[in-house]
Amino acid sequence: MISHLTKLEKRAFRPRWRLGGQCLLALLAIAFCQSQARGEQRLFGLGAGEAADVSPRFQALWEQIQPRTFGQDAYPLVNYGPLAELGYDGYRKIVFDPDKKQWADSLTDWRLDFFHPGYIFRECVRLNEFQKPDAEAEPLEFDTSLYEYHQGVIDPNHLQGDPIGYAGFRLWNHLEAGKPMSEVIAFLGASYFRAVAADTVYGASTRGLAIDCGSPKGEEFPVFREFWLVKPTNNKTATVYAWLDSKSVTGLYQFKVTPGDWTKIEVRARLLARNEIEKLGVAPITSMWTWGDGQPAAEGQEFRPEVHDSDGLLAESVTGEWLFRPVRNPDATRLSAFYLPGVKGFGLLQRDRDVKNYNDAEANYHRRPTVWIRPKGAFPAGRVELLEIESPGEWIDNLASFWTPEQPIRCGDVIELAYSIEYGPGDPPEHVGAKVADSHIERQENGDVTFTLSFTGVKPDAKPELMIETELPLTSRSEVVQQGDRFVATFTTASKPGANPEIRACLKDGSDYLSETWSYQCQP
Repeated sequence: MISHLTKLEKRAFRPRWRLGGQCLLALLAIAFCQSQARGEQRLFGLGAGEAADVSPRFQALWEQIQPRTFGQDAYPLVNYGPLAELGYDGYRKIVFDPDKKQWADSLTDWRLDFFHPGYIFRECVRLNEFQKPDAEAEPLEFDTSLYEYHQGVIDPNHLQGDPIGYAGFRLWNHLEAGKPMSEVIAFLGASYFRAVAADTVYGASTRGLAIDCGSPKGEEFPVFREFWLVKPTNNKTATVYAWLDSKSVTGLYQFKVTPGDWTKIEVRARLLARNEIEKLGVAPITSMWTWGDGQPAAEGQEFRPEVHDSDGLLAESVTGEWLFRPVRNPDATRLSAFYLPGVKGFGLLQRDRDVKNYNDAEANYHRRPTVWIRPKGAFPAGRVELLEIESPGEWIDNLASFWTPEQPIRCGDVIELAYSIEYGPGDPPEHVGAKVADSHIERQENGDVTFTLSFTGVKPDAKPELMIETELPLTSRSEVVQQGDRFVATFTTASKPGANPEIRACLKDGSDYLSETWSYQCQP
């Protein structure tokens, strides 16, 4: 935890003159680019006739935020004083008073509360509320009376008059009928948000946008600077609007949140490119994988066989192929790109939901949700990318996945996005056919790598054979053997200088494909 916090603190305490200089350079670059730009309309997830199909409220907010400059009206970072000095334990002593949740008068089951600034959450956001359908939005000002400050962690009177706001917010509702009220979705930090569904706990998270993620020149992190919350009028769906801001893009997002067995977040967004963007990461997902499936546990943690929020990347192509890539904690950062002629869906799955494989009653890794991205209409040709970062422990997210278009974004382009984000258990419901339930990967002393793949869901009476595609030498392979409800196959590869490290495998019965395509990048 220390190394992660140190990194964050160095960023937060950057000298003001340096930050101001960077903002000035960014503004000059934006102004020059926009003066030269003649952008195009880029449609991702919707057709040409649907681009203008937005609500009057969406259009009005877009016209409000579109001319804003980078960082306009942003709260100053909370870089000094008692809030900046709070550690993890101190921050947890500031608790939103449960009796003061907002929207109790809405005649619905929705409730709202706010995250207090402090600790590592030093960027405040502006919050507004539409209380009635035809009313103007009213600002929600920071209010210390909504919180309990336990054990005198700080004196809230010292915060009066400071230019601060809330760090974020979360929405509550019933995930299952007859069950207690639960958190549904939380927005906190940069453009991050995460949700839960029935019988799941918080795990992987999503972001509004990723820019140049995994690029050698470094990643740019857009932030949600302002939100407009619509006071709910029904128990089913809550609506949130957000202004996304960075030096390369400004945009408006609409989120329609529907909780349930799979919590669904319908996203409609419009972005204006302020700069050229080499790699636009759409619908980015962030998660964690530390050990398991042949990768040994940390010393002293052997009693926990697996530790991860997600265990694989799944993507559905417009061709009908399903591609599955098990994720790992690599020795060095690696980026994998899967080119697809069109994408019907992708996501980071927590496929293994057997509590015995985790042996952790506190973390409940077996209940972490899958995050599945489903475009309203298929995303066009492009890449689903997977970033895996070496990590010392489970407290650091080290996985990222997103879709990026085939062509880069030019300054002045207007990007229209339409997709849903679904949080829930296991595989998305539409994924039928055999699946890889377990990928056990073990490196031998001589450098060879042995793979044991276990498939479930093979149709009855099938006679499966494992088809393997790789440039690497196969030193051994077994027949497909049925073990209970699973079909298991083992093979071993050796290294070969200059060979493509990609391996693909699937089950076939003659010309009939029985399973998804398993993919792995075998690094030396």
